[in-house]
Amino acid sequence: MIVNDSHIKPAAKYELREAAMLLGVSKSTIQRWTKEGILKCQVRTVNNRRIWTGAELISAFRRTR
Repeated sequence: MIVNDSHIKPAAKYELREAAMLLGVSKSTIQRWTKEGILKCQVRTVNNRRIWTGAELISAFRRTR
């Protein structure tokens, strides 16, 4: 678990597992936050997997702490 958002690169893209690890929450929390609009998933892979931008993760980190 991180204690600040300095490990997250704003321009990077993160899959579910990575996003959860960086924010110190479970994968289901990331999915719930996305469904509730706390996190915005604007990118999807060819396989239709969600990808979150580092900038979005930083924003969510600051809102939830």
